[in-house]
Amino acid sequence: AITPILALGGAYLCFEGAEKVFHALLPHADHEVEADFDVKDPAHLEEEKVAGAIKT
Repeated sequence: AITPILALGGAYLCFEGAEKVFHALLPHADHEVEADFDVKDPAHLEEEKVAGAIKT
């Protein structure tokens, strides 16, 4: 009765292992993330933190 459950678990582990090997051999391109990093003045960032702390 437990044999089919063990077989399914083994099949799943084989799938996960094969997927890991596949991705190690043929890595796919990473998703490009468009990030707009505005470099702000540290004093301005501190003012924003203080303003947020005062509001809470």
